[in-house]
Amino acid sequence: MPETPASRTTDELLRILDSRRVPRSQNAAFTIDDLSSMAMLDTLGETYEVVQARFTGALPAAHAIGVREATTILGALQEVLSEVGAALRDQSPKRGPLPADILAETELQLSPQVAPGSVIFAMSPARDEALFDASTLLGDALAEVFELFDQVELPASSGGTPDTVSDSLRRFGPRTARQLVRFAGALKEHSLNLDVGIARSGSRPKGSRITTSGAGFLESLAENATKRTNEVEIVGEVHNVGRDHRYKIDTADRGRITVRGIDALTDVLQAALRHSPVRLTVLETESINSATGAVSYTFEALRAEAIEAAE
Repeated sequence: MPETPASRTTDELLRILDSRRVPRSQNAAFTIDDLSSMAMLDTLGETYEVVQARFTGALPAAHAIGVREATTILGALQEVLSEVGAALRDQSPKRGPLPADILAETELQLSPQVAPGSVIFAMSPARDEALFDASTLLGDALAEVFELFDQVELPASSGGTPDTVSDSLRRFGPRTARQLVRFAGALKEHSLNLDVGIARSGSRPKGSRITTSGAGFLESLAENATKRTNEVEIVGEVHNVGRDHRYKIDTADRGRITVRGIDALTDVLQAALRHSPVRLTVLETESINSATGAVSYTFEALRAEAIEAAE
């Protein structure tokens, strides 16, 4: 039977509480009352897991935040976690909504509470799963987001540079970048800071913080990351060869696309027209409008060959 709080000395309880503390510079999502409550739950052998988002900054009152600000920021944070989860699983679609299983595995449910000088939203996984299990997508996505915030807030003297943030944004892809633009833009617009933390019974709390100034930095880098260029190979039938070095290619997975090219490729594609399929190596640029979410693609041909001639 677990020991009750009454069976422990004051010094023992203080040591338990101290073991749960995280340096404020790393995470201030949990108040001293939160840490005390978690220490007591641990002594009772109770299990819990929670994600907390704590707003500070230009709040209209000590215990208030505008509904539009809170819903915009938390909604965008939820979308960021889902998009990061999809990127980790390599399941980010070219267009349209995320897969249903990704949305389900990264969904959070929330309930608000207040603390002096801040507004805290306590959240929990919608699925009854262990948040810190290695196989839990939500836990992995939170860890990636915490690392991104840490990189944003890391001073240049400690190695923080735009390149480290941009590397992460490129890995997450334009869809995630679009949600980060919305998230960071709202924090900056309303002069808010956000501490996000996760806590689970028997573990030290973990988390990160993003400030108003950090949000402005992240917004500008994320806006640039809403465009991504990759070298890909496509196979299709030549539909038309234009004089302006624009070729229309019918493909099985992308439909009819327009590819820009150079003189050296025109002869190859002209010879393949109505005779044989072609294999093209192209630079595919994916662009997402950060305001509307509209996705567009452009293609620039690097190499082309008729498939019959190559095999």
